[in-house]
Amino acid sequence: MSTAAVLSDFFTAALREARSERPASLASRIPALDELTEGGFPVNALTELFIPHAGIGEVRMLLPALASLKHVTWVLPCDSEAAPYAPALADAGLDLDRQLFSIPSTPEEAFWCAEQAAASGETSAVVVWLNPLVHGKVGLVQRPAEVQVHKVAAALARLDMAAHSTGTTIFLIRPSSMACTPSPAELRLMLRPGRSGTVHVRATRRGAFFDRTREADVSLEERPLVPAPRACRRKVQQALASARLSPAC
Repeated sequence: MSTAAVLSDFFTAALREARSERPASLASRIPALDELTEGGFPVNALTELFIPHAGIGEVRMLLPALASLKHVTWVLPCDSEAAPYAPALADAGLDLDRQLFSIPSTPEEAFWCAEQAAASGETSAVVVWLNPLVHGKVGLVQRPAEVQVHKVAAALARLDMAAHSTGTTIFLIRPSSMACTPSPAELRLMLRPGRSGTVHVRATRRGAFFDRTREADVSLEERPLVPAPRACRRKVQQALASARLSPAC
C-alpha cells in the first residue's frame, strides 16, 4: 500500500473517531446561532461567552436552551447590582422553582461555587460569571500575570472535569480581555454590538485537528437581567441560596 493511501486511511479513521467523540449539542433555539455554532451548545462540556460589558445579550442568548433543562444553577456576578428578573425568566419558559441562584463574594468563590454545583450532579446546567482572579502577593520568580493564568487554567480544568464526569453543561461568562487565555472549552463565543441592535458573535468550535471559527450578526430580544435597586438586592440576597465556604480555587 502506498504512503498516500496509508495517510488517507489514517486521517479518515482519526476524523471518524473525533466525530464520534464530539459532544452532543443543546439547541439554542435561535436559528442563526444554531447555524453558527454547528447545532447549538455542547452538552456535558464548557461554553465560554466573552463580553465587553454586562447586558450585551449574553443571558438572552442562553434562555431558550436553558428553558429545556430540568434544573439550572446561576452563579451571579459578585461585583454588580444585577439581579434575577423573575417575570422575564418565566416568560422565557424557565421554571422558577427549578432555578438556584448564588451570589458569591469574590471571583475565587464564583469558581468554587460553579465547581461544587457541577460536581454535585444535581443540576443540568451551570451559568457563572467569572471575573479575573484577584492578584495576591507573589515572589520574584513568577510575575502576578503568570500566577493569574496558572490559577485560572487550573480552575477551568476542574470545571471541565466536573462537566464531563457528571454530565453537566457549563456556561462561563467572562470579560473579553480574557479571550486570549488558554481554555478547555468546547465552544468559545466572542460577543460585541452588531448592526441594527443585533449582537455580533464570533464562534470558535474545538476541532479534531484545527479549531473552526465562524461569525455573524445574531438578533436577540431584551435581556432578562436588569440593575436592581439596593433594597431589592438585599431582599434577593436574603432569599437566594448562597454558599459562604472557603473556595478550593
